[in-house]
Amino acid sequence: GGNGTVYIDEIYVREKLGDPITVNAGETIGTLPEPPEKEFYVGAWTIDGEVINSDTVWAYDGNKAAKFAYTAIEYTVSFVADDTTVSTATYTVENTEIEVPAVPEKEGYTGAWEAYELNGGDKTIKAVYTAIEYTVSFVADGETVGTVTYTVENKEIIEPDVPEKAGYTGTWKAYELTTGDVTVEANYAINTYTVTFVNKMGNAIADPITFTVETISDVVFPEAPDAGEGWTGGWDKSPADLKLEDTTVNYVAMMNVYTITFVNRAGMALEGYDPITFTVDTIGDVVFPEAPDAGEGWTGGWDKSPADLKLEDTTVNYVAMMNVYTITFVNRAGMALEGYDPITFTVETIGDVVFPEAPDPEMEGWEAAWAITPADLTLEDTQVTLIVFMTEYTITFMADGEVVGTATYYVEDKDNIVEPAVPEKEGYTGAWEAYELTTGDIIVNAVYTEIPVEPEVPGESEEPEVPGESEEPEVPGESEEPEVPGDSEEPEVPGDSEEPVVPGDSEEPVDPSEPEEEGKKKKKGCGSSLGLGMAGALTAVGAALVIKKRKED
Repeated sequence: GGNGTVYIDEIYVREKLGDPITVNAGETIGTLPEPPEKEFYVGAWTIDGEVINSDTVWAYDGNKAAKFAYTAIEYTVSFVADDTTVSTATYTVENTEIEVPAVPEKEGYTGAWEAYELNGGDKTIKAVYTAIEYTVSFVADGETVGTVTYTVENKEIIEPDVPEKAGYTGTWKAYELTTGDVTVEANYAINTYTVTFVNKMGNAIADPITFTVETISDVVFPEAPDAGEGWTGGWDKSPADLKLEDTTVNYVAMMNVYTITFVNRAGMALEGYDPITFTVDTIGDVVFPEAPDAGEGWTGGWDKSPADLKLEDTTVNYVAMMNVYTITFVNRAGMALEGYDPITFTVETIGDVVFPEAPDPEMEGWEAAWAITPADLTLEDTQVTLIVFMTEYTITFMADGEVVGTATYYVEDKDNIVEPAVPEKEGYTGAWEAYELTTGDIIVNAVYTEIPVEPEVPGESEEPEVPGESEEPEVPGESEEPEVPGDSEEPEVPGDSEEPVVPGDSEEPVDPSEPEEEGKKKKKGCGSSLGLGMAGALTAVGAALVIKKRKED
């Protein structure tokens, strides 16, 4: 090449950066002016596209223009995981698109490249590993009790308590924390418990029994030793009292307490009758309360007495029994009448009682009857006494169809009849017809006789005296009561000086003069003797006044 001149220019700025440089052929170009810096770029002088510098030997023909060109700097990006370069990539500020490698896997971690920015300069991008948080689930009988977390960097965890399970001891099954979620199951071991039987000294008196939660309901205690009559030997606990724990059962001897319950026939406790309790020591002191009143005609009582008690609980039933009363038919001496059986009745049949017909005294003008009627009965045993009495007959005095008066008489008392006055009837004289008293009621009619009329005689200065006109004719018994033999006193009847000996005859005889309803018979007691034969007859038929005897309860 020949000599030449280098003209300095800047391709981007398009302005001269310095004076031309003259260079002889074969010589170096020498010092080039410094171009302006540009961040992230490098610049170089070029002639005809070739990079030149101060050491470049001139080999060009003619003058050349030296131009300054900028080139983006290529930077390196290194991806490093755990101090190991995984890969590299390059970039410029003009092209930041690079290929990012996958973060290498690391057990127990999640990995990611740290944040970076391609803004010039070489870059080292490190992998950032985060420990994975795993879950440990603690499960008992299918239920999750609790959960905890761990990582490969921190495996210290706090276990939840194993849930209690009656009759079992629970623990967590063995497990290892490596990586991943873990489920830990509860393990339950069945417990065995012991029952020990001891006396009051604490000495064992029966073989121990063992049980578990699965067999507790099958436990049967041995029979306790016999404590003697009226006592019960037993244990202070029963299988029902067992708990899931070791148990000591003590032998105890207790005096039995027995209960007496008073009930009605429906088996219900009687109101107001509290139960009575007794023991072997007090059974002889038991007294039953008085049974409730069963009501009229009934007797209430208990079906047991204290003497029936045994060493056991006892139900005493209330029983109500209908009373049965007896009617006895007796004579005046209180002796049962032959042929007259007693009659019984109750409160329910008292209204149905019918007395037998009283015996016939078989004496004209006399009757027999019972001293009381069924209507007089009360709820008690009763003696019905036979009484014999004279029949009272009635005499009815009538005039012209009208009753004038009545009188009564008895077969042994016919002489004391008081006749009423015959009613006056003008122009007539009256008198009672003749009658005879035998037995039975009779009617006595008034008989009227017409008074004759005397003819009047002319010239007589005064009426002739008609016998009986100045005064009533005297009718026997009308001016004064006719004297009837024995009217001043009872006629003496043979044997009447003393009554026949009949028990109860000291009572007052029936008064024959006592008024009674018209047309009815009045009864008169056997006040006069009929002689020894009559007395015997009266005794035979049981003539007497009523004697009622109340039966002693």
